[in-house]
Amino acid sequence: MEQGQGLAGKILSGAAALTGGVAAGAAALVGLLSFSLLLPVWTGRYTFYIAVFGAAVFAGLTRRWWKPWPAGPFLLRLGSLVMAVWVVVAAVHGVVHRRFDRYRGELKAKGLPVSLAEFAETLPDDRYGEAAYEAAFARLDPEGKWPGFVAETKVERWSADSGKKTESLVRSAEPALLKELVPLSGRFSRYKKVDYAAAGRRPFDTQLPKFGPLMKAANMLKLCAAWRAWRGEPEKAWAHVRLLLDMGDLILTERSALAKAVVLRLRRFAAEAALMVKLNAPGAALPKDLAARFKKAAVERPMSEGLEAEVAMWLDMRDSFEREPALGAGVWGGPDAAFFERALGRWAVAMGLMDVNIQASAEHHSSWTQVESPDQLRELERRERELEDLPLWPCMLARLATPRFSGLLEKQADLQALLRQTAGPGLFRRAQTDLPHLRALAVDDGRR
Repeated sequence: MEQGQGLAGKILSGAAALTGGVAAGAAALVGLLSFSLLLPVWTGRYTFYIAVFGAAVFAGLTRRWWKPWPAGPFLLRLGSLVMAVWVVVAAVHGVVHRRFDRYRGELKAKGLPVSLAEFAETLPDDRYGEAAYEAAFARLDPEGKWPGFVAETKVERWSADSGKKTESLVRSAEPALLKELVPLSGRFSRYKKVDYAAAGRRPFDTQLPKFGPLMKAANMLKLCAAWRAWRGEPEKAWAHVRLLLDMGDLILTERSALAKAVVLRLRRFAAEAALMVKLNAPGAALPKDLAARFKKAAVERPMSEGLEAEVAMWLDMRDSFEREPALGAGVWGGPDAAFFERALGRWAVAMGLMDVNIQASAEHHSSWTQVESPDQLRELERRERELEDLPLWPCMLARLATPRFSGLLEKQADLQALLRQTAGPGLFRRAQTDLPHLRALAVDDGRR
């Protein structure tokens, strides 16, 4: 009997020691990792391993604390440990929180938007063009016979075979394009109606426009412009170029970085269409109104404006996580993962980990909003590569979730040069640039 009680006591003591050791190690790990957030980010390469080692040592040193009987001291020590860790976590969270708010204040002092709610506006519903354009696009190619957005029209001088091969498609598509799109040009102030006040509270729920049908129609407009120029009808070709610029100007009113990327593509289409008119209708001069619009577009920086909205969205994400830590039920694997996701999200917010990662992403994006020269672009491309080298702790979320925009900013710089060349006299020649994107877009008019 006594032997049985002795064996049971040993088992109970071992279980208590194991439970207490695991709890002590976990608490020490959480506390040390939380404290590491106060250190410079680059130290994360080492602090994670130091925290794991320290937690293991602490668990080993405290194994004698955990006696099963009496239960009072066991629970008291366990509760004291939890409270100590919570004090550390709360203190670190407060410091990191104030650091984040100070960063947001610096952005605001620079005149940058710090919330999507700042874009809120009140316009009549008839000033938004999304519904009208989507209805028009649905009527343009109901059978899906038009070439897709990926099958872009090349900038080149057309042969007789090229013009004849395209004739039937253009003759069937052009009347519908003009009928549907001309009445819409210049009619709207914005493309999509967005409740930016609600977007500021829940940035994940913001719906973006569907740009696929629009880009398909834009590619067809460029094709029609080239065909009209090949036919020796430059005035009709310029009308298609105007439509392309009108569409780009309307999408320019959108705030998102995605919309600004679409603007770059539409303006590139317009510039390429203008070049194709010059190539296929020798002697056709660019109308003054189009030259002025190309010059104006050449000094605008749509992607820089889009990145300002991207920064504001990241700042709103931080506040959204503070209110509701989880991204949403099932983001990581269906409804069954909702509990795990909420628990992980709450811990990430409580430790200050979410603040650190969102600030890292916002700092990265805000640095791109001021790009004006090739030297700045090259410097920021280097910094984008450095983003890949951030330590997984504490910047895993920033590394995984931060979009890379250097390619789009490079295309913006190339487009600005292309627009300036398009607005000038003559053709844009390959020998006039060393930029790879422009050389790909340039035409060869036989003059070197």
